[in-house]
Amino acid sequence: MAYKRENRTKAAAKTRSKARTVAGLIFLFIAVFVVAVVIFVKGRPDKDTTPPQIHGAVDLSIEQGSRVSYRSGVSVTDDKDESPTLSVDASRVNLYTPGVYDVIYTAKDSSGNESSVTVKLTVTEAVEQPPEAGSAESNNQLESEFFDSSFMAEPVILSVDYINELSDKILAEIIKPDMSKRSKASAIYDYVYGHVKYIGTSDKTNWLIGAYVGFMTGKGDCYNYYACSKALLTRAGIPNVDLERAGGTTDHYWNLVDVGEGYHHFDACPHPSGYPIKSFLITEAQAREYTERCKSVRKNYYVYDYEACPVKVEGTPTEQSADPATDTSGTANPSDLPATDPSTASPANPPENPTPSDPGAEQGDPTNPDTGDPAGEEDPGSYDPGTFNPYDPSTWD
Repeated sequence: MAYKRENRTKAAAKTRSKARTVAGLIFLFIAVFVVAVVIFVKGRPDKDTTPPQIHGAVDLSIEQGSRVSYRSGVSVTDDKDESPTLSVDASRVNLYTPGVYDVIYTAKDSSGNESSVTVKLTVTEAVEQPPEAGSAESNNQLESEFFDSSFMAEPVILSVDYINELSDKILAEIIKPDMSKRSKASAIYDYVYGHVKYIGTSDKTNWLIGAYVGFMTGKGDCYNYYACSKALLTRAGIPNVDLERAGGTTDHYWNLVDVGEGYHHFDACPHPSGYPIKSFLITEAQAREYTERCKSVRKNYYVYDYEACPVKVEGTPTEQSADPATDTSGTANPSDLPATDPSTASPANPPENPTPSDPGAEQGDPTNPDTGDPAGEEDPGSYDPGTFNPYDPSTWD
């Protein structure tokens, strides 16, 4: 009996020892797990839920027809992201119609947090200022004396009315009364492309001189193509806006037009050899695609100051990938080029628009721009909306 009691005692002791061992192991596991969780939680960065802050976005007020820099004085900061993005939605704004418009600033950080601020842009009615003493400007018309001995016997006083008269004579020959705006624009494109021969230089004092020289001599560079197009489009009652290349290594000028389908690019100037395109009513997406195609021979071909442009071009992305004034690819700050008022451009009252530009700016070789090959070898022909492809010369006839 004593032997059996001793065995039971030993068995009980062994069971208690095993239980203590198991309990110790469980406790150790729990302790290690808790320590691991604490280390993981402390070592893990906090989730970023704080949106970036927009600073300096305030209500604005400008005079009708003036330019506005929406990003001036506006900045963005974030507690985590050193480079949050800022986009500006000014699509509701019409700089040529007095009123109060919403401008929306949206900031976004790398974690996807967003914040937005809406400000009011007030466009006030323009107050006409009397011309200064000795000024050539009167009744919103630019006047300038021009003389070029290479084709003129005496100076002429150029004015909007003078250029209108020349434009009307040309339009009477190329435009028919029953033409649509699209057909009129096509006829103007073909006339300017065929009439002006590219020589790589021009007087860029103002667009009146550019149009006059282009009409009278049939020679010039992109500035003359742009100016002749501007004069004819305006007299034909087609709203148009002036554009100038931003950045790049050379200047370039062209037009935006609206034939009732929104604004599209219109550029009658010959393009670099090897990169054919008929820039007649091409979209913003097509213009950017062409810019990418020919960047090896002409940088920033159709890059312009997107923010300063008073109209939205069809095919424009919702958010610009880069502001041309701050593009890290090397784009320089563009010159500010006033735009033709699309709401008031009519045959009876075309707005004047002198273009601030350096008359001596580089324009390319005196043949075909960028290449030195003879210009005008590919006749763009007339526009057929059913088959037209801006990149395929076989569809241009």
